[in-house]
Amino acid sequence: DDFFSKRDGEKGDSINILFYGKFTPIHGTEYILKAAKILEKNKKIKFTIIGKGQTYKKDMALARELKPNNIEFIEWVPYSELPTIISNSDICLGGHFGLGEKAARVIPNKTFQMIAMQKPVVVSDSMASMEGGFINKENAIFCKRGDEHAIVDSIQQIIDNKTLAKKISLNSYNLYKENYSIDALARKTISIIKNGDK
Repeated sequence: DDFFSKRDGEKGDSINILFYGKFTPIHGTEYILKAAKILEKNKKIKFTIIGKGQTYKKDMALARELKPNNIEFIEWVPYSELPTIISNSDICLGGHFGLGEKAARVIPNKTFQMIAMQKPVVVSDSMASMEGGFINKENAIFCKRGDEHAIVDSIQQIIDNKTLAKKISLNSYNLYKENYSIDALARKTISIIKNGDK
């Protein structure tokens, strides 16, 4: 909780969109690349994509083909630098955007890191997101998986509506505080120990 906490980021004219992950199929990085290409007509939008893994070579080949001019690729950063990078972002891509059953069953760790820092987050419209307490346009923006146009639309909703962006940032932090913070998890654990898992 102390590590991933709200802090002031650098302010500028750009709209900074952040994704980081291990480039596995469930991340759907290819759809993020295609979405960035669509959005490059807006000169203010800048993507930062951090990571390297299973689909990296394939995704880099796609990037060379698409030639988006609005993406900074970073293969690796120290874990200690992630909070600063998140704080400097305006929109965080926290969901699994790839297809496949696992992508619909889990919420990535990064999602909790992002909402702990009160950032507007785009998540997949999966059962995992809904069971985890996420509600579209209340504490996150839901996005259809496997669809670059859906990613574009989700990002555009946040850009176009600052009131909505502020609302989901605050509400997602409240979700984190009430359900996923150290204090919240401690309360749940104590309850289970005392009462059993009922």
